[in-house]
Amino acid sequence: MNNSNEKYDNKTDQTLIVVKGNFSKDVLENKESTKKHVKAVSSAIYATISKHDKASLRCVGAASVNNAAKAIAKATEEFSKKEIHLKCVIKYVLVNFNENGDKNGILFEVTKG
Repeated sequence: MNNSNEKYDNKTDQTLIVVKGNFSKDVLENKESTKKHVKAVSSAIYATISKHDKASLRCVGAASVNNAAKAIAKATEEFSKKEIHLKCVIKYVLVNFNENGDKNGILFEVTKG
């Protein structure tokens, strides 16, 4: 396994979707916000793949990775209604947060397969 992380440049990627994690410390409020966010990300995946044939989902933290997985599953269901299959490649990347430096992240690259 290669120990060096791929540096991900989010300034040039038109297919980038940033996936967020937790929204609130209140469990019920967070659950509702998460459902809305997952639905919005799923819709963004569908629109982005329809336009560019690819969507890149950037996640930092376990909660955002979980939300991305749910959104990809929902988008996969929608594309399957049109008999279009999706494939997903998962990469470990470094994400730049300007003055806060780089953070480890996960990049889901979803394409028509």
